[in-house]
Amino acid sequence: MPAFTAVMTTPFPPVGAPVVFDKLLYNGRQNYNHETGIFTCDMPGIYYFAYHIHCKGANVWVALMRNNEPVMYTYDEYKKGFLDQASGSAVLPLQPGDTVYIRCPRIRPQDFMLGSFFFHVNMTSRVGLRAVGTNGSDFKPRERVAPHYQMSASLKSEVRKLNLVHLLLWLLVAAQVTVSHLNLVSHDTVSMPYQWEYPYLLSLLPLLCSSLSLPKNNISYLVISMISGGLFSVAPLIYGGMEMFPVAQQLYHATERPIASYSASSA
Repeated sequence: MPAFTAVMTTPFPPVGAPVVFDKLLYNGRQNYNHETGIFTCDMPGIYYFAYHIHCKGANVWVALMRNNEPVMYTYDEYKKGFLDQASGSAVLPLQPGDTVYIRCPRIRPQDFMLGSFFFHVNMTSRVGLRAVGTNGSDFKPRERVAPHYQMSASLKSEVRKLNLVHLLLWLLVAAQVTVSHLNLVSHDTVSMPYQWEYPYLLSLLPLLCSSLSLPKNNISYLVISMISGGLFSVAPLIYGGMEMFPVAQQLYHATERPIASYSASSA
């Protein structure tokens, strides 16, 4: 039976090449090459592949490849202080000469730690037993990303956009305060800062914490960002809105008054 189990004993495999699981625990028909990391099929049938990964220190992303084409991906977002585990499996129809292997696509080598890869034949074969009503050729592999990973990626994108808007607003306020206090231009051109603008300058702290929390989902930085954001970002903006509301009302009523009047009479 073409079954095998292999383990990788050396961490940090190269990116873009088959991951070599160099320690063989079982290799029934010698289909797995422990020097290249590639399984080569010599019997047609339906094959079941499974792999397990241990990672620490960074995220991990691996692909199960068939004939140099990705069949499925496994992604794990590392959480600080934990040894993460991830796994994946797939049922693949194979013909003699087809190859299957694991690869790390587009990630840094240190993102991948240790793993094991085993293959088990739960076979529906053209030359052996198979399920009723199928010849073993109607299986279509599917790729699916877990919903919470999709949501995580989407929310991170929105947070980055908000951080960019926050940074632009902070730069405008910082420029006004700097120019006004250094008397670089006339106060007729740039007005003196309002009171709420001084504490708003401290909102750079939640901006930095928010940016630092994104790469590895650091909860500590995220909590600090939320608390300090309420104190130094939201509260000054609310106070500033209340302070400037009467001024806005005056400007609005001033635009309703006629700027000039003209009258004429004839006798």
